[in-house]
Amino acid sequence: MTSDLNLTQRKTLALLRANGPLSRAEIATKLGLSRPALTEIARTLTDSGYIEEHGVGGNNRGQPKINLRLRARAACVVGVFIQKDQIRFLAVDITGEPLGEDTESTPEDPEAACTLIATRVDQLIRRHGIARKRLLSVGVATTGFFVGDGDRVWPPAEMARWREFPLKSTLEKRLSLTVFLENDGNAAALAEYMKGAGRRFRSFLYVYLAYGVGGGLVQDGRIFTGAHGNACEIGRLVPASPAIRPTLTSLAIFLQRPVASIAAEEITAWFAAGDSKLMHFLNEAVKALHPALAAAVILFDPAEIILGGKFPPEVLRWMINHLDTSHTDTATIPLLPKPRVILSEISQVEAGLWGAALLPLHELMPPPAK
Repeated sequence: MTSDLNLTQRKTLALLRANGPLSRAEIATKLGLSRPALTEIARTLTDSGYIEEHGVGGNNRGQPKINLRLRARAACVVGVFIQKDQIRFLAVDITGEPLGEDTESTPEDPEAACTLIATRVDQLIRRHGIARKRLLSVGVATTGFFVGDGDRVWPPAEMARWREFPLKSTLEKRLSLTVFLENDGNAAALAEYMKGAGRRFRSFLYVYLAYGVGGGLVQDGRIFTGAHGNACEIGRLVPASPAIRPTLTSLAIFLQRPVASIAAEEITAWFAAGDSKLMHFLNEAVKALHPALAAAVILFDPAEIILGGKFPPEVLRWMINHLDTSHTDTATIPLLPKPRVILSEISQVEAGLWGAALLPLHELMPPPAK
């Protein structure tokens, strides 16, 4: 559907998604358009079913003020988050609000997985009364490095059969739609930008601590992916030794327990009690993260670093208070600024899933400047 719209029309939709209802004059001012140009854009978007008039309040003459707003159910997108043990689905409407979720076990065979994904996407939108023609696109997030032409990823050993499988093009054939494919770190960074603390910033570095260390760089409102989609793999900058790393996998090894057996509630209870083993782990984990953040500060010079992931918020907050983000040359140049580290506002939801769902909206409707 949005392929029939020009860039300015799509920017208008993005502006309304970000700001809610706006008057024609406000839209024209924010996008630098003339009133006649905006009138034509509004007519096209109204006729296409994307927007509608919305009367609110009144003007100085007692007449209702007419704003334009998105028609929430005019269209939708679906996010697909592929993990080694499960595939999660999230449908959102054109405003970015959730419609519904679904979960399936991950097949070992990627061909079978693509067939399953196509079936579940259709079932999910049908369950919520959205016509298939109103499905704009599908966003997919998964773990691993992009290899080759951006159609393939190299996931962990548990998903060895997925390595070099043409995931993006296969899904596009199954779905007959454009598919946007991203790694889970970049997807999580996008979710933070559109739904979390990143809404306040145009650029920031996002660090995600879960079973590994991931992240992404938002630069001027866009995810910086690099030439091959593998930029900002900050986990590769965390030293392999000492043994303790800032991950749930490392915590499980340290405690000599299966990682699946450690719940966030249990970590929260240990932290509240000041458990000596957990505090030792956290102190060493923060030290292990220092070299990666120091390298990121040198390379990207971010004003803000947002820290999120699967650790409980109390633990992430403690890490923030004990992290050193100083530039490595601070000793010789003491006035060098250092970035603020901020707690993620989506730490308790699955950032990768939300990022997958928001990816098509972000790509099809470029965000307005903040």
